[in-house]
Amino acid sequence: MMKISTVCLLAAMCMLTPAFGAENNEATVKISTKNLAGRQIVYHRSHNGVYLTTFTPVELTADSTFTLTLPTEGVERVNILARDPNNRLPYVYQTFYALPGVTEVVIDPLAEENVVVVPPTGNSLDAKAAQSADNLYDLWFHLATGRKDKLGLWADSIPTTVSTKLNTYADSINQAYAGASAEIRQALENDTRLESLMVYSQCTYLAGNKGDAEAWKQELGRIRNEVNMSDPANARNPFFAQHIVNDFYFKDNFPDGDFPQDITPDSLLQLKTDYFLNTLSGKAAESALGTMLYEDGATGKFSPGMPALTEQFKKLFPESGLIPLLDEKVRDNFAFNHPNPSDEIVFLDNTEIKSLSDLLAPYKGKPILIDLWATWCGPCRESFAHIEPIQKYAEENGIQLLYISIDDQPNIEDQWKRMANYYNLKGHHLLINPDLRPEIFSTFGTNGSLTIPQLAIVNRDGEITVCPQSIATTADFTPLRNLLEQVK
Repeated sequence: MMKISTVCLLAAMCMLTPAFGAENNEATVKISTKNLAGRQIVYHRSHNGVYLTTFTPVELTADSTFTLTLPTEGVERVNILARDPNNRLPYVYQTFYALPGVTEVVIDPLAEENVVVVPPTGNSLDAKAAQSADNLYDLWFHLATGRKDKLGLWADSIPTTVSTKLNTYADSINQAYAGASAEIRQALENDTRLESLMVYSQCTYLAGNKGDAEAWKQELGRIRNEVNMSDPANARNPFFAQHIVNDFYFKDNFPDGDFPQDITPDSLLQLKTDYFLNTLSGKAAESALGTMLYEDGATGKFSPGMPALTEQFKKLFPESGLIPLLDEKVRDNFAFNHPNPSDEIVFLDNTEIKSLSDLLAPYKGKPILIDLWATWCGPCRESFAHIEPIQKYAEENGIQLLYISIDDQPNIEDQWKRMANYYNLKGHHLLINPDLRPEIFSTFGTNGSLTIPQLAIVNRDGEITVCPQSIATTADFTPLRNLLEQVK
């Protein structure tokens, strides 16, 4: 569900004197902005060649500039995103390779060219190569989501023809940048090779329903043998860690999709760790393992075994630039797994609640704000960052906060309670049960499906109003407050 975008403009900018050279071991990115209209700037970057998606916010100074310094041994990768926390304005996105020296980036969502990148070499091809490499990722994304098939890959039934089409497409991208700096050309070739493998692997997965899956698997094996997955350049690719998990770990260990349902988060972390360390080395292993550990916290899993595996990571890769970021997630992990229970967070017994009427009966005559969510829902967790004004308004106006989790995984209750405490979700909490589930989905969803996060308001007469989807995800409390004003 996540694909990101960023933008820029160039007003009057002097070309910088090229500062590229082996003696320069820092890449500096200077970001200037204009006409953001409430958008926030965040970035992802590689750390000494190891990429990590972090959504790190940019704190702009009064003159709307920001400087990012990256220690480097060669080429780094930076993704910049201008996003609207209220989800009203289109996102703006740019990815680029950062060379030693100073890269100027100007962002203006209203300009014809939203994002302008001026590399230290002054070569315009160096600025756009990484974005072109991501055209292959777009192929993968469209195939994975069933949106479109630009090259006719899915429509083609011959595995070798598909791999030839991918090679030809990747070659055309590389040829378009023949005039780029040597370091950029090499980075681009590494990325197109890796992302072509991603696309072909997705085609192989889709071909499993065609009855000729074996031929596809044989061609995939041939392509995999041609790509060195431990190539340190792979660690700089934004999709490498995802690729290793989806297209290697799961397919090597569970080729028939027979993933064990009773596996614990800790045992899964350990299985993946063993796989990464047995099949990868160097920066590639650092990337796969570091990304997995970071995402355990970033996605709200907070597996109890993550801190111990982080210590193992630090011993294996003591110079890794990911260590400060992993230490931060270890602190979050400890806070999650050692909660301070609050009397203002009440967990309801769902054993006797068979209907929505049973659930709402104790609140008769009192307005209710219902928040539907799940522990696995990233947008739900993001929405909790904006919960304080809602809690304050509810307390001042006698509105009951009722959180309904639609989690139905086995043994989820402990995780559910810890997450409610971790995000300080003051109010009453219910974990959905099989009796209640159909009515919850039909009342708050559409045609049997429910999109979360979702808010709904129950007035004093018990009448339910489902809020527009945008209200549940915006950081702006005003639209929700206007609706609550009508029922308080």
